[in-house]
Amino acid sequence: TPITSTWEIGRGRGRGRGQQRRQQSSTSTTSATSATSAIAQAAAKSGDQGSGTLDEAAASEGAWEIIYWPGFPGRAEFVRLMLEELGEAWTCPMTQRGQVSSYFFGKGASRAWGGREPVFAPPVLRRGSFQLCQTGAILQYLGRKYNYATFETVEQEAQADSLMHCVLDYFAEGRAAFHPIEPLGSYAKQRDAAAPYIARFAAERMPRFVRHFEAVLECNDGSPYAIGPHMTYVDIALFQAWRATEAQWGAALVAVDAPRFRAFGKHISARPRIAAYLVSPRCQPFSGDSMM
Repeated sequence: TPITSTWEIGRGRGRGRGQQRRQQSSTSTTSATSATSAIAQAAAKSGDQGSGTLDEAAASEGAWEIIYWPGFPGRAEFVRLMLEELGEAWTCPMTQRGQVSSYFFGKGASRAWGGREPVFAPPVLRRGSFQLCQTGAILQYLGRKYNYATFETVEQEAQADSLMHCVLDYFAEGRAAFHPIEPLGSYAKQRDAAAPYIARFAAERMPRFVRHFEAVLECNDGSPYAIGPHMTYVDIALFQAWRATEAQWGAALVAVDAPRFRAFGKHISARPRIAAYLVSPRCQPFSGDSMM
């Protein structure tokens, strides 16, 4: 059975700047507590209610379709989280890997697209005569369509796009560590060969990325979000980075000094629609390898 979401259309969200965070203490425990408290206070002051601003035309177009490999969250999880946050209905209509393969690689693939723009690989977001591939492009499109790209300056938007690319690089490198011999092959078939690459990523590369995410959040002092005073599409991307890091590298993450990153993840996970999704059967567990 296809996985389906049936969220109601939401109401507009409030606007406003966040409150300045409290002084961070010298101990890691107090730092984490302070970061969590500051983010919670900033969010409360901003009046953010966890709902997107959806136009009537979009609301009448029906559910979005997500074309992706069945059986694990993968990169499509970015898209699911974004649609859940928006309150937009979605479905994953292809429940067999063969269906997905045929859509992209079969002889009749272009006919299956029904006159839509060509797509290279999953995930694909599709509705009506429109379809779009590439995870970052999908989030940016949804952000601009549904008022989750409300940056104050062009420079802020550029910083958000930069952070989006960094998050996707993080996932690409993390996945590559599990597939050092055959990038498209099964991890189970290269488990032994992957072991040193996985260890290096956990010890060196994961902390490097997480420290950068921490620095981005620190730079946006006084806001509960990554770039600017409002929640945007890049917050969904960074949230998924936090989820994957906790799930895949939890033990190694403990040693990384990143209280804001942890507090940010907890804050986003508590947003009403995100929280409901995370405990629903629509939310698939991580596969345990590849950060997917």
